[in-house]
Amino acid sequence: MAFVPLLQINQNNGSPSDFTITDVSTGSDPAITDRRIYVYISNNTTLVPAGTITAYTDWPIVDGPLTLDVLTRDFAVMIVGQWLVGSTVTYTYTNYYSFTAYTRTFLYNLSETQSTNPAIIQATNYILNKAAMWDCVFDSDNAVNYGDIQTAQLALDICYYYMTNSTKFF
Repeated sequence: MAFVPLLQINQNNGSPSDFTITDVSTGSDPAITDRRIYVYISNNTTLVPAGTITAYTDWPIVDGPLTLDVLTRDFAVMIVGQWLVGSTVTYTYTNYYSFTAYTRTFLYNLSETQSTNPAIIQATNYILNKAAMWDCVFDSDNAVNYGDIQTAQLALDICYYYMTNSTKFF
């Protein structure tokens, strides 16, 4: 059966700085010798683990799932996986993702605060600002479905602004 490249990507909510990549490709090609992962953010730079000197993360073919701890905040990204035969890229997988665990954790913490202080939702700005953040999470997810990480990142930048200025908004 022919080799069909496919990656499964999962962000770890309990640890928003990382995500796990699992190779769920089907078929086989015994000539494949290595894999590479590129994680592009909206300005076309790449995220790599500290100490990596290339624009990609090497992922040996014999290794299982790869966890990358590269997120310092929420990012919309394009992930490119490459399977190599020797030094030649033979197969490529590309997809777009919106990593939102930082914002979702922040929003969950607001919900916890609400549970101990239900009157807080009576503050019009509080609930409107929280709703605006959820809207931006949705906008980012929606934009990556269209392959538009620039628009997705703009939505996440709004969330980042709310979080870094939370005393103004919440």
